[in-house]
Amino acid sequence: MAFYITINKIAKTADICTYEFFDQETSKGTLQIRKDTGDVSEIMAAPGDTAGRIFERAAIEVLRHWNIGEYPVETCWAS
Repeated sequence: MAFYITINKIAKTADICTYEFFDQETSKGTLQIRKDTGDVSEIMAAPGDTAGRIFERAAIEVLRHWNIGEYPVETCWAS
């Protein structure tokens, strides 16, 4: 099964970045990453993502950027 998840930054503070994420089959969900620890939390689940697979992949991609000090305006997960 192929995944393409769009991830867009929608807010940023000194402590966190907030992103929306979605694929072609679900509505938007929201996640946040803490800049100091890299902790990622789901703020709003994407409707249709009952198993959490879309959130999981979006979180991994945001964490990859965090590991190299980036908070991109937009990115994606593709597999």
